[in-house]
Amino acid sequence: MKELLPVEIWVDNLSFLSFYRVFKIAFKNRGASIRFLGIKSFAYKLVKLIEMLNIMPVKVEKVTYSLGDMKLGERSVAMALRFEMIEIIDKILENLKRKEIYKEIIKFVPEEKSEEYFAEKIRLEIYGAVRLLFIVFWHQGHKNSNKNNVLLCRYSPLLKEVESVWSYSAIKIESYNKIGYYKSLIKDKIRIFLKEYFFFTSIKMSDNAKLTSKYNIAITYAEGFDLNKRSDISWYPKSKIDKERIFVLFSNNTVSEKELEKINIRWICLPTAPLLKLTNINNLWRNAVRFFRDRASWETLKLNIKSETSLEIWIRNNGGLLFSYIKLWVKLFKYFNIKIVFTMGHGSGDFLQNISQSIALDFLGGVRIGTQRSVVLTKKDTNYLRRNTNDIFFVWGQEAAGYSGLSKVFRNLIVTGYPYERIFNLSPLAEILQYKQNNGKKKFIISLFDDAYSNDIWLTKNTVGLFYKKFLEWLIEDETIVIVTKEKDSKLFNQLEIDNIVSRANRTNRFVRLDNVCGRFPSEASIGVDMAVGIAPSTPIAESVIAGYKGVHCDIAKHPFQQYYEWGYEKVIFDDIDRLIAALKRYKENPHSEPELGDWSSYIDRLDPFRDGRGGERMGTYMRWLLENFDQGKNRDEAIEYANEMYKRQWGKDKVYNAAELTAGDSGESRMTFFR
Repeated sequence: MKELLPVEIWVDNLSFLSFYRVFKIAFKNRGASIRFLGIKSFAYKLVKLIEMLNIMPVKVEKVTYSLGDMKLGERSVAMALRFEMIEIIDKILENLKRKEIYKEIIKFVPEEKSEEYFAEKIRLEIYGAVRLLFIVFWHQGHKNSNKNNVLLCRYSPLLKEVESVWSYSAIKIESYNKIGYYKSLIKDKIRIFLKEYFFFTSIKMSDNAKLTSKYNIAITYAEGFDLNKRSDISWYPKSKIDKERIFVLFSNNTVSEKELEKINIRWICLPTAPLLKLTNINNLWRNAVRFFRDRASWETLKLNIKSETSLEIWIRNNGGLLFSYIKLWVKLFKYFNIKIVFTMGHGSGDFLQNISQSIALDFLGGVRIGTQRSVVLTKKDTNYLRRNTNDIFFVWGQEAAGYSGLSKVFRNLIVTGYPYERIFNLSPLAEILQYKQNNGKKKFIISLFDDAYSNDIWLTKNTVGLFYKKFLEWLIEDETIVIVTKEKDSKLFNQLEIDNIVSRANRTNRFVRLDNVCGRFPSEASIGVDMAVGIAPSTPIAESVIAGYKGVHCDIAKHPFQQYYEWGYEKVIFDDIDRLIAALKRYKENPHSEPELGDWSSYIDRLDPFRDGRGGERMGTYMRWLLENFDQGKNRDEAIEYANEMYKRQWGKDKVYNAAELTAGDSGESRMTFFR
């Protein structure tokens, strides 16, 4: 058994900034085991020098971790962390909401959107500390680990809040780099001032970006404009909306202007750099006049209550940052007469941008609209439902609408069906046809869909590698098996360290990896195959099923709260890959022996009740109705009510959901109690 030193210090990043605190704690305890997730070369040299000079007993170890492979009972640490974070955030948020400075903020902005904003800011600031906590907790149960642990995390006023709600006193939190934290706050203030001052001077526009008196739609760039792939404009072709009323909104690091010029859509480019270049002195002067005039008109959007504690200062600073970004978006939307913002995003990513856009549209009587891109992960925590900043949300079917109670921002969810017409008009790929038309022994063709993996999520390199190994072993053993893969990311596939079995599979000439996978429809790999299999929860499987093919989820991570278990266990979802392959073998030999395998007929209407390729058309028509009402001088409530009624009349009353009347329902998930 290894010798246990007096204390174990866990640090997220062992660097010049954290080294002093590490050394101080170790010196105070007359020795320490130092475990870190990342390290800078200078700090590494210092630690090695201490070890060599034998100043004190010190052991240094880099912690390699994979949260999806680490287990707490039946559940992975990744999933436990995800749900525990929800509870910690909610508790901290409740404490914030009792502060007078927070009450002052919600006098200016919608309370439900303020709550979502602060919840996301809390998540971003505490995630590193809570992740480290889970890693320590797992090590205590699975390794020869000291019970005297100190977590050393980057300073944040929220660390005390975290410590007060996790109720596990055996692990202490200490912090480092408090000065650096406040320096970053000052940088944020300077950056936002520069953005406000140079806002219009720094914006770039397309040559055809002429301003009109009519209201316009802005599309936030996400997927691109190729209608043969996932696209930001799948709704446009049959919408009957004039292209001159559409702007593409993007930052200068997301897309090239040449790409936008090819499709002749007006665009607005917002630089990401905090220090902006000036075009000429006249622009600078005009911008200065506009800046001070706008600033005077926003004097009411100020926080006048004093902040005394570090937590109150944190609330004030983040509230002020939100106000500044709201003002920037109001300027932009007023200048270009934008009344609707459409986004393919779920509301994650740059959450500050998304929520400030949404609130700016509240000020202007506009609407932010989003659309579903993936299947529901769990009933309790689906990112695109829980942290969503859209007033109107287009969903494929009632499945997603049923969990809208996760969000307080939605006004309505509109069931449109799957938005891409192309998946209903695809022909089998040549790679698949060659096996279908083979005059030799009949082939059983399987399409496989993986997903992105990392050390911080439930899906890991090991689990994805296992998924492929099991199926490729079957392929090698049985000459009647053909496997077609449409990978999430070919680079990630190549990093799985399964080269040997992939080489053997390639030599069979029955293993097909589709190329150019980015943006390509998953159903391309499903047409003509006998069964599609995806790592659960698999959006490609949902898309394939909607397009009319058989599909099965392989739930490697074992999500017992996945809704498909309630009706489709070992029919459309399996939590054991060996049992799944055994079922596929039975189905291969005699389809009648497994009649329900991959059969979604009893549930398919909940995924997409239309399945007619007109989802994009319905989205575009709804937005056109909104625009028409804005043109007639109707306010936002009137425009939305009209569009909703028109949609109900054309597509059915059950296709429009009032989010205020929906709840998330009983999730069937127990509270996380790992630290109680």
